[in-house]
Amino acid sequence: MLSTVCAAYSFGQAQTVADSLLRAFGYPASDTAAVLALYDAAYELEQTRPQTALAVYQKGAAWSKTIGFDNGAGKAHNYAGIVWFSMGEIDSALANAQQSLPFFEKAGNRRSLAASLNNIGNCYNVWNNAPEAIRFYQEANAIYESLGEPANVITNLNNIGVLLTRNRNYEQAERHLKDALERSQKAKFAPGLADVNLNLGVLEEARREYGKAIAYFQNAATHYRQLGQINHLANTHSNIGWGYNLLGDYDRALTELRIAQKLLDTLHLPREKTNLAANFSALHNNRGDYRLARQIAADALAAAETVGDLTLQKRLLENLALSCERLGDFADAARHYRQWIEVERKMFDSEKNSQLLALERQYETAKKERQILAQQLQLRQKSTQNRMLLLLIFALLVAGIAVALWLRGRLRYNQRIAAQQAEIQEQRIREMRQEQKLLALDAMLNGQEEERKRIAKDLHDGLGGLLTTIKLHFNVIQEQVRQLEELKAYQRAGEMIDDACDEVRRISHNMMPSALARFGLVAALDDLAETLRATRPLDISIQAANWHEGPDETREAMLFRILQELIHNAVQHAEASKIMAHLDSNDQQITLRVEDNGKGFDPEQARKTGGLGLKSVESRVRYLGGTVQFDSSPGRGTVVIVRSGASEPRGEAHRFSAKT
Repeated sequence: MLSTVCAAYSFGQAQTVADSLLRAFGYPASDTAAVLALYDAAYELEQTRPQTALAVYQKGAAWSKTIGFDNGAGKAHNYAGIVWFSMGEIDSALANAQQSLPFFEKAGNRRSLAASLNNIGNCYNVWNNAPEAIRFYQEANAIYESLGEPANVITNLNNIGVLLTRNRNYEQAERHLKDALERSQKAKFAPGLADVNLNLGVLEEARREYGKAIAYFQNAATHYRQLGQINHLANTHSNIGWGYNLLGDYDRALTELRIAQKLLDTLHLPREKTNLAANFSALHNNRGDYRLARQIAADALAAAETVGDLTLQKRLLENLALSCERLGDFADAARHYRQWIEVERKMFDSEKNSQLLALERQYETAKKERQILAQQLQLRQKSTQNRMLLLLIFALLVAGIAVALWLRGRLRYNQRIAAQQAEIQEQRIREMRQEQKLLALDAMLNGQEEERKRIAKDLHDGLGGLLTTIKLHFNVIQEQVRQLEELKAYQRAGEMIDDACDEVRRISHNMMPSALARFGLVAALDDLAETLRATRPLDISIQAANWHEGPDETREAMLFRILQELIHNAVQHAEASKIMAHLDSNDQQITLRVEDNGKGFDPEQARKTGGLGLKSVESRVRYLGGTVQFDSSPGRGTVVIVRSGASEPRGEAHRFSAKT
């Protein structure tokens, strides 16, 4: 509560402090040195009072434009973009970085121009728009190399490494980051050493090499501490704590997270504080302190909704559901699981919208390029026409007029062709939008409907029957009260209540197995096989020898549900006594093969009759962007083959270029 009050006070005093600084430097005198001194004063406020720093940069931009100081106006917008980026306001960061470009170009400041280009690349990097990010990084890098700027080249290589890590190109990411590390060591560039070690830690965490990740994070923390960069230091200690949590060293994890919390208490960084709360909640769940984990996650959920971070909301809801389940509050656990599914849907919709926006940006870029080419073509044609007229006007006046008419017709023809091509491209974009909307709607509706039907069936067939029988037993108790020695019905009712509790736990486990959430897909499959062997005479084998665990939890959950549904169909409908499942993966695709010795079925007939099992499997496979093949006929068993592409990693770290 104290940090919130301080932040509000800082924002309220921002304009006053900015005006005081401007008066101290003699506003609006035409003194460019005073402008730069003003920016140095604002730089000291960026971490502790970011809103005040933004107000100073805004005033400085207006001052610079008044006195015609283009370089000062560009720097004001660029520095403001850096502050907005550190606060997580990417739209504002991108807008300010773009506004700085024409000022730097007019001033001839190529070094600052490269810094702004690099910062624009960082914004697209956050949005996971790889083509745009790489394009701006390359433009910035070309300028840095020509200027011989080793520090900025290091920053650029670091940013490219972050982007490649997010896109699972780990080998290329490591090559760029190691190159940046060697350059930083050679140049003794402390900010580069800090950032590269942080991002190498993120890379190793994505590879599940948690020991190596912690070592890199510790190196980064040492450098951030020496640089006095409290926000990055807090984030690094949070990463170290998370690494120890993944290794099972909960005491050291708690120590690191408390260090991060103490550092963040001095800053107004709501997104980082919410992320730290999610780490605390997960850690306390692992330590068995479910009440504290539940309280922390519940308090942080509102903050996650305020900053609009769906990933944080998903983590906190998952922690809440697990805490409630462990505390026996199954109603709240189910409610949080439903909220978790809703956030998953929003993330899916957001990703599709991002793809549509990327297509729109590409279309607008192509449209502008076509307009420029058309204008250039018109200029060239007019120039050619004028030269021809000057050469032929005295000799062949009639021929000159004919040539002019031909050129005009040719120009109109080219314009019609260009208009037709533009219309074709617009039609393609509309078709792609419609197709993506249909795919998103199909996946959402099918997934929700199948889960509702499964839960309803489990509750009706399992818990409903048990509770009905319990009611009958209590009716019998009234007839047996007179004979105390024969109260067997009361004892049986107690046993049936225990069975009802077990049934509720089974349904909850089917909705979200704890092994899947805590240990990954392979552990969840082993747990599923053991459960089936313990509950029925079934010879089942589930192999995942070549499976490499990845941080894409949604894809793992979908694969688990597909295999669970296929095994359920084989046991309940095909009456199979032997089931073999094999899960394999490589860099290009994931393959799941399930065979059984059941009585088989006709896949085409099952689709016509509306079998829920096949629809559930096919909906999840469509969501993964894969294909499913059923090979079966009555009397000879079933073989099912599912193929899908690869997934993507969990987190990354970003940093803007150093000041210019």
